[in-house]
Amino acid sequence: LRNKVFLFSGLMLILIVLIILRLSSSITSSLTKLVKQANRYSAGDFDFKIDESSGPEEIRTLSKSFNNMGGAIIQQIEEIRSTTAQKESYRQELVIASKIQQSIVPQVFPPFPELADRIDLFGLMRPAREVGGDFFDFFKVAGGKIALVIGDVSGKGAPSSLFMAMTRMLVREIAERGLQPAEVMRRANHMLAMDNRASMFVTMIFGYYDIDTGVLRLVCAGHNPPLILSENGQTREIAVPVNLPLGAMPKTHYVPFDITLSPGETLVLYTDGVTEATEKCNEYGLDRFRSKLAGFGKTDCVTVAKSVLSDIDDFCFSEGQFDDITLLLLKRLPDVGKAPVSTMRVEDSIRLLLPAKTEILHNVATLARSFAKEIGFDDIEADRIVIALDEIVTNVIMHAYPPGSKEIIQVRLIPLDNGLRATVIDYGRPFDFEEKVQRYDGKATIDQPVGGIGLFLARKFADEIFYEPETFEGNKLSFIKYVK
Repeated sequence: LRNKVFLFSGLMLILIVLIILRLSSSITSSLTKLVKQANRYSAGDFDFKIDESSGPEEIRTLSKSFNNMGGAIIQQIEEIRSTTAQKESYRQELVIASKIQQSIVPQVFPPFPELADRIDLFGLMRPAREVGGDFFDFFKVAGGKIALVIGDVSGKGAPSSLFMAMTRMLVREIAERGLQPAEVMRRANHMLAMDNRASMFVTMIFGYYDIDTGVLRLVCAGHNPPLILSENGQTREIAVPVNLPLGAMPKTHYVPFDITLSPGETLVLYTDGVTEATEKCNEYGLDRFRSKLAGFGKTDCVTVAKSVLSDIDDFCFSEGQFDDITLLLLKRLPDVGKAPVSTMRVEDSIRLLLPAKTEILHNVATLARSFAKEIGFDDIEADRIVIALDEIVTNVIMHAYPPGSKEIIQVRLIPLDNGLRATVIDYGRPFDFEEKVQRYDGKATIDQPVGGIGLFLARKFADEIFYEPETFEGNKLSFIKYVK
C-alpha cells in the first residue's frame, strides 16, 4: 500500500508540475509578445499587430488594447503631419504677406534726392508678428508739398494688415486729388466706416509739409500727439484737437492744426508700440522716449530712429516685442534756399471732363485765357499759357486714343499763390516723355523726325513741365506758369 501511495503521489506531482509549466508558458509567451510589440512601438513600428485570439481572456483583452493603441498612434501621427503641413503653409503665406506689407511702406532713403539739402526724411516699421497694422507713408502732392502719413490699425495680425493696406490706398488716392488734409480724412473715414462689420478703426496723423515755409498742416485722428525735437535736444509735445479715429463713426469732421518747423527742428511721429513697450509690467513710456530723443538734436533721422528702436529692444529684452513699432521723422535742414512759393488754392480750381475731339480746343483756350487773366497774367503771358495748353491737349487728342474713339480727357486749372498749374489727364496709351522732348530743339533740319514741336512750345512757354504716366487717375501731363 505504501509503495502504491508513493507511486500515485509521484505521478500526481509530475502532473501538477506539467500543468503549472503549461500554464506559465501560455502566460509568459503572451506577455513576451506584448513586450515585443511594446519594443516595436518604441522603434516607431505602429503597424505591427499581435494575435488577439490566444491566451487567457485578460491577455486577449490586453492584446486588443495594444493593437488599438497602435492604430490610434498612427492616426494621431497623420493628424499631426497634416496640421504641421497646414501650419507651414500658413507660415509661408504670412512670410509672403510680410514681404508684401514691407514693400508697401517706403524703403528707399533719402526718398527725394532733389530735396536732400532741404529736408531729412526717414521712417521704419517693425511688426510684432509676421504682419501688423502699423504703417507710414509719404509722397509728393500738388503745390510742391509732401504728404506725411502714420497710422495704427486696431488689433494685430492679418486682419489689421488688410485694413492697413486699404486705408493707405484710400488716403493716397484722395490726397492726390489736391484736397486739404481735413477733407482727405473726412472722405477716408466715410469710406472706412461704410459696412465696417468688423468694427475696426485706425488712428492716424495725416498732413502736408510746405518745403519752402516749413509749415505743417496736420490732422490727428485719435493718434499719439507729435513731438518736435530741437537742435539743442529739447522736445515738446504738440497739443492737438481731439478727433475720432478713422472708421469709428460715419459723418465725422476733422479739425486741422498747423506747426512751423524752424531750421534744424525735427518732427517725430510714432505709434503707441513705442511708448507702450513693456518689461515686467513697466512701460517704456513717453518720458523715456523724450529723454532718448534729447541726445540726438543734431543727428540725422536715420540714426535717431534706429537708436530709439535699439533702446526699446534693450528695455524689452526678456519679454520681447508686444506691439507693432513705427517711427516717422522729418527734419527741416538749416540754411535752406528760398524757392518760389506755389501753394495751391483748391477752392478756386476748375475741373473739366471733355470729349477727346479737336472741337473743344476753342472752348478750352477761351476758358484758360480768362482764368489766367483773373490770376494776374498780362495778355502776352496769358496767350503763352493758352498756346502751351492747346499744344498739350492737341497731342493728347491726336495720339492718346485710336482715331474715332469716344474717349474723354480731363483738364484741370489750379491757381497758385504766385501762378497757375494746368494738368491734362488722359486714359489712353502713355508715351515716352523724355524721347518726345528730345525730338525737337527749336532748330529744324531736313531730316527732322516727326513730332516734338508741340512739347517744345509747351516747354518754352511754361516755367515747369512734367509727365506722370499711369497714375491712379491716368496719364498726367502738367505745367506751371509763374506770374512775373
